[in-house]
Amino acid sequence: MIPAAPTPFGRWFWKTFCKQSIRLCFEDMKLEPAVTLDPTKATLMIGNHISWWDGFWPIEMNRRLWNRDYFVMMLESQLEIRPFLRRGGAFSIQPGHRSMIDSIRYAANLLADPQNLVLIFPQGRIHSQYDRSFEFAPGAEKILQKATKPVQVVFYAAFLDYGSTARPVLRMALTFWDQNSEESLASAYKSFFEEQERSQIHAVLSQHED
Repeated sequence: MIPAAPTPFGRWFWKTFCKQSIRLCFEDMKLEPAVTLDPTKATLMIGNHISWWDGFWPIEMNRRLWNRDYFVMMLESQLEIRPFLRRGGAFSIQPGHRSMIDSIRYAANLLADPQNLVLIFPQGRIHSQYDRSFEFAPGAEKILQKATKPVQVVFYAAFLDYGSTARPVLRMALTFWDQNSEESLASAYKSFFEEQERSQIHAVLSQHED
């Protein structure tokens, strides 16, 4: 696997890049609600994988809300051709390869530090935002099983709508996952997403009626 190699300059560069790019390319970025993290626990964040932007939106979210040390798991084939992303906290996984065990262990070790935020996409690849299958690879639950300290899990769901503006409005819905629930990770995320999707549709329709 390819480990992350964050540097102060790399962190600063990607924070600045994301802040400015989102300001230029989006009409607005809404974080709903602005959840507060437990400072004694590391954070595992799970989101829907719908675009090239997915690794960058949470950097801006983290900058606005939490200022944690950000790490993101990405496909090894993609990180090999973009090694500069390591400086911002990217590390690799190669599904189906025995090195996947090392990637899961690496992510679990990152979660031993309460200052760290680790982003993963259990869908494994980019899906259409209209795809609601949410078939998760088992890696996320294995990371939690191998974590040596308590971890808080945050779900986010990203929604884009243009409406009457030239640039899209990005809404990032957030919630905590109750790890004591009998519901599986994939099932819990699917329920969360569907609830937020209904809320998004209602909000957009209401706005258009006004």
